[in-house]
Order: sequence, then C-alpha cells, then structure tokens
Amino acid sequence: MDLCTAFSFAASSPAASAAALVTFNACVARHRQHPADETPWQPAAGTTWQILLDGPLAMDPQAPAVTPDVEVFDVDLFANQASTFAALGKRVVCYFSAGSYEDGPTDSGDFDAGEGGDLGRELEGWPGEYWLDTNSETTNRNGLGLTAADSIDCISFLAFEARRRGLAMGLKNGGSIIKNVLPVIDFSVKEECAAYSECDLYKAVTDAGKPCSTSSTRTWRKRGCKTRMRGDGPARRRARAGSAPS
Repeated sequence: MDLCTAFSFAASSPAASAAALVTFNACVARHRQHPADETPWQPAAGTTWQILLDGPLAMDPQAPAVTPDVEVFDVDLFANQASTFAALGKRVVCYFSAGSYEDGPTDSGDFDAGEGGDLGRELEGWPGEYWLDTNSETTNRNGLGLTAADSIDCISFLAFEARRRGLAMGLKNGGSIIKNVLPVIDFSVKEECAAYSECDLYKAVTDAGKPCSTSSTRTWRKRGCKTRMRGDGPARRRARAGSAPS
C-alpha cells in the first residue's frame, strides 16, 4: 500500500494554467487546518480529457488547435508552458513529483542523491525514482516511516493550500484512504484499477457525485483518443506511453 499518494489541483480558469492542475506524489508534515468551504472549478462527469505522458504538447502557435479537441489536458509540468493551454482556452493538469526524486527535472540538482543524503528507497515499479526523506518517526515500505494518518493529514493540508490559491483538488490513486479524504477532494484519477482489482474502491467518489477517471498504460501502441470522466462509476481509460488515452 502506498501511503503517500498523488494529488491534483485544478485552475479556476484556462488563463490561470500557470497555477493549474498540479499533481503531487508526496507526503508532508501533518497539518490540521481545514480547507475553505467555497469550491473552485472542478471537472464534471462527462468532461473529456487527454493525458500526455512524454514531452510537450505539439501545437502550431500561429494556428492554435489540437486533436483530439478535449476540455482538459494532463501534462508534465516541466515540459509544457502555461501559455500553450491559455491559447487553446483549455483547463490543464500539470503533474510533478513533490515527494520523490528523479534525475532530470530542473530541481533534481537541489537534492543530495549520495549515500546518507536526501533519498529513501527506490519507488516500486519506477526505476531511478526515490522517496525523499521527510523525517518521519516510524518505518514502512517506503523506508521513511510514513503512515496512513500522515497521508490523510497531507491531503487535508494540500486541500487547504489549494483553496487558498483558487484551485480545486483531485486525488490520484490512494484507494485505501479515499473514504477518509472524500470530503476534501473534488475528483479522482486512478491508474490501473482493473489490473489491480481496485475499481470498486473508487465508486465512493462517483457515489458522492464527483467524477472519477482511470488509466491503464500500454506501450505497444502509439496513438490514442479522448476519453470522458465518468459520473456513474469508475471509467476505464487506456493511456499509451508517450501519447494519449482512449
């Protein structure tokens, strides 16, 4: 069970995509504050979206358009520019890892990757990516002592900070605690729910009237198409490596 899960924040307008949907893969210190009552924009059931797993979105700046023409894009924060999506008038998901280390992002040089430095164990299934030390007191599979309570507090903290910035918040993965954090999230994204027989865990999201979308990574195809977020149960979506979902 991954106790540190991923989180997404949604921008209140397409032009605000510099502060747009942000995905965290992290746990931080416990935070007991509660988010504001007012909820910013959030994707509705039926929202079409596209995930770009590698590189920037290709678009002619002289004739801004993209195919497929979806409402929301889920893209790498470091590989894309806010102005691209502002020109398209789209909502945007910008994912980055705030609780793990990998060589490549612009801030990777800020961490001590040597023995006894800032890194914990390698993330299972993600070669070359490591947990970052958050000075927790107990131990579990990530090697840093994070607990389920830490994850729940982390999500509450992130929800509070998201609301302060006019952002909605979504939870990526984290099915084991999803019922605990359902009041503070606005939508959910789940990877490989069918492969791991976890789709039923996310029905709580749609039962609460919040959208949920799922992805399944396949590497043998290069093309994809748009998908819709489901409001009546976890949707099944396949995201091709380096391309798009279908």
